[in-house]
Amino acid sequence: MATHEAWDPPLPDFAGNFSPVAKANPLAALLHDGKWKCETCSLRWDASLIKCKACESYKPGLSEEDVAKIQAEEEARKASAIAMFQSSSAVKPTGFAFGGGGGTTGTTFGAGSAGSMVFGFSAGTPAETSSSTTSGAFGSSGGSFGGFGGFGGFGQGGTGSSGTSGSAVTFGFGSQAVTFGAPAASTASESGTKELPELPDFTTDKVPVGDVFVHGSGECDQLGLGDDMRERQKPTLLKSLTGKNICEIAVGAMHVLCLSTGGAVYSWGCNDDGALGRAASDGSDGGPSDVEPHVVTMPSGVVVRHVSCGDGHSCALDENRRVWLWGTYKDSNGYIGIVHKRKQETEVLEKSAEPTLVLEGCLQIASGANHTVALVASDSRRQVFAWGSNATGQLGMQDGCGFSERVLPCSGSVPGLAPRDGGGSEVGGEQVVRIHQADGSVRAAVSMTAEQVQQYLAQGATALVLQVPDREVSKAEKKKLLHPQDMPLSVGTTSSEPRVASCVHASAECSFVTFQDGAVFGCGLNGDGQVGLGFVSMAVRQLEDVSAVRGASWLGGGLCSTAALVDGRVFTWGKAEECGHGLGAKDLPVLQPREVLGLPKVRALRCGDHHTLASTCDGDLFVWGCGLTHQLANRPREVSDPADADEEPTDELRPYRVSSKQLQKRFVMLAAGGAQHSVELAWGGEYSTLGQDGAGTGGGDDTPAGHLIAGACGSASPSNFIPHKFLMEPDIHRKWRRPDRPTFYGVKYRKVQPTSPLQ
Repeated sequence: MATHEAWDPPLPDFAGNFSPVAKANPLAALLHDGKWKCETCSLRWDASLIKCKACESYKPGLSEEDVAKIQAEEEARKASAIAMFQSSSAVKPTGFAFGGGGGTTGTTFGAGSAGSMVFGFSAGTPAETSSSTTSGAFGSSGGSFGGFGGFGGFGQGGTGSSGTSGSAVTFGFGSQAVTFGAPAASTASESGTKELPELPDFTTDKVPVGDVFVHGSGECDQLGLGDDMRERQKPTLLKSLTGKNICEIAVGAMHVLCLSTGGAVYSWGCNDDGALGRAASDGSDGGPSDVEPHVVTMPSGVVVRHVSCGDGHSCALDENRRVWLWGTYKDSNGYIGIVHKRKQETEVLEKSAEPTLVLEGCLQIASGANHTVALVASDSRRQVFAWGSNATGQLGMQDGCGFSERVLPCSGSVPGLAPRDGGGSEVGGEQVVRIHQADGSVRAAVSMTAEQVQQYLAQGATALVLQVPDREVSKAEKKKLLHPQDMPLSVGTTSSEPRVASCVHASAECSFVTFQDGAVFGCGLNGDGQVGLGFVSMAVRQLEDVSAVRGASWLGGGLCSTAALVDGRVFTWGKAEECGHGLGAKDLPVLQPREVLGLPKVRALRCGDHHTLASTCDGDLFVWGCGLTHQLANRPREVSDPADADEEPTDELRPYRVSSKQLQKRFVMLAAGGAQHSVELAWGGEYSTLGQDGAGTGGGDDTPAGHLIAGACGSASPSNFIPHKFLMEPDIHRKWRRPDRPTFYGVKYRKVQPTSPLQ
C-alpha cells in the first residue's frame, strides 16, 4: 500500500517570495516500486495491468500486434453486447420476449452479457424521468440480486437525501434498468446538507469572489502548491491567490487558469506546450515557476472576461469580444500546431506561449481537449466557429476526419450483402454498422449476421449505414482547420426557419450547440455513445439532435462520458462506470441521457477527463467517476472519522458528497477537473466589482477589482449570452433579457460587428 501524507496537514505559507532553488521531489522514492508509468498521463500501475485505468493507454513495451489483438477483442465484445440489448425485440443469445418490439410495452427474461431483465415497461424519454424517485434494493438498501451489482432491485430501498425511507422499485439490471419512485440515496449524504449562515447574492452588480482550492495529483505541477506538495487528498487552499478576487476557473488536463475581476489571468501546471502563456521554468532560472500561479502577460490594454482550456491550449475572451489563444493542438499523431498572427501575417507554429488574436465579435468560447468552439453574433445573425483537431468529427464538418459513414437506402433486400470476416456483415467491403427502421428508430448492427440484417430488411428497414474504410488525413488538411471554421448549423432540421444558436459547449472530443428554442445538437467522438444519440460509432461528423436534454443550460464531458445540466437536474451518458448511475465497468455504455438520481438541485456542472463535479444550490460539492489520484477527495470519506485516511482512493459509481474541513463553511461556486486533479472556487463572504486592474500589464492584480459569477438557483446572467458571468448556468425561475445592447455590467463595449475568422 502506498504511503500518503496526512489528509489535512498544516498548510505552507505562500505569502512570501518563492525561492528559485530547486527542491527534492518527495515522490522520488516511489519510482522504483516495480510499477510501470503511463506514457500518456504519467500515472503508475501494477505490473499485472496492461492498460492505464485513467486514460486507457497501453503498457509500454507491448507490440503493435499485441495491441491490435487486444483492441479487436474489446471491440468485438462491446459490439456484440450493444447489438443484443438495443431493445426488447433484439435477438438475444438466451431467454425469450413477449409483447411489442421497438421499445413498446412487453416483458423480457433472460441473461445477456449485461444481465438485463425488464418487466413490462419501456424506458421512455430520459429527460421525462421524475426527479423525485428513489430506487429500492431487493430486501435491503445495499443488497445485490443474482450476483449482479450496481443496480436497483425490488422492494424497500434506502434513504433519500432528506433521510426519509424510499418506496421505489427498479425493473431490470445494469444500463437497461427502469426505476420508479423517489430518488436513490446518495452515498454522500451521511453528513446532511451544508448549512451556511449566508448564501452569496448573484442578483446585484457586486459579484461574489472566492478562494481557490486544489486536490489530487501534482506530478505535472497542476496543483500549484510548489515542489513540496505533489499530492493532496482533500481540498487545500491555494494561499498565493488569496485576495486576488478570483471569479472564474478553467481546468485543462494538466494545467489551470484563474481569472480575476480585474481582468488578469493566472496560470500554473504542465507547460510543455506553452499552455501557461509563458516560457517553461522550474524557477531556477529566475523566471516564474510552472508549479505556482503567475499572471499571463496579455497584450497591452486587454481585459480578459472569460477563460477556457484544453489539454495543451488556453483561450481568453476579452471585454471587446476578441478571442486570444496560446499553446497548441494535437491529435493521435502528435502536434497539429497553432495559428499565430504577427502584424498582418498569419503562420502555423508547432506551439506558442504568446497569446495571439484569432477571432473577433465573439460572445462565448468553450474548449475541448484539442479543439475550441465560439459563438459569434451581430444584430441579425449568429454563427458558430470551431477550430483545432477534427479527428473525431468534433468540429461538425467532414474535412480533417478520417472516419466516414454513408447511408445506403434500401427496400426489401440489398445486393452484395454478405458475411464479414471476423463477424458482422458488409456490402461491397463496407461494414454494416446500423439499420434505419421504418418507424424512424436506429438499431446497432455491428455484430449482426447477414441473415439477421436481411430479416430487418424484410420487415421494412429503410436504409443501412455503412462504415467507409478509414482514410489518411494530410497534415495540410489538418492545419487548415487551425483557422476558425464556420460550423454548419442547418443540418438536422427540416424547418424553413433557421434555428438561432444561443450557446456553445465542448467535452473532450465533442461539441454541442444549444438553440433559442431549447434544442440541443452535438457531434464528435461516439465510441461509447458520448454524443447521446442512442448508438455508438467512431465519429459523428455533423450536428445531430440530442433531444433527451432539450433545454440544457450546460453540456460537457471527459474522454468517455458526457453530462448535461437541465433545470437543476444532471443527465449523463457514455461509459457506464463514469456516469454516476451505480453501473460498473462490465455494464454496457449508457447510450442516451439518463438523470443522475440522488442529487440536490445543481447550479453548476463541470467534468474532468474521467470524473464529474456538481456544485449545488446549497453550496455543496458532489463528485463521481475515477478517483484513483484523489481527484474525488474521498479519502477519508468523512473528515469527522478519518479512519480510512490511509486507504487507497477509489472510484465513485454514484455521487459522493465531498467532506472537507476547509470547505465546510464555504459555498462552492464552481468545481472543475483535469486528468488527475480537481479545483474548487469557494465563496467565504467576499464581493467585488468588475475592474481593469489586470489589463494587459503583465503585473499582479493585488488591488481589489471586480467579480463575475452567475447562478442557476435564483440569480445571475445566463452563460449563453454574456461572457462576464460564465461560471454558472441561467436562472431556472425567470427569463433573462436578451443582450442586444453592447453593455457589460457597466463596462461599455465599442460596437463590434462580427467578422470572418482572422486569416
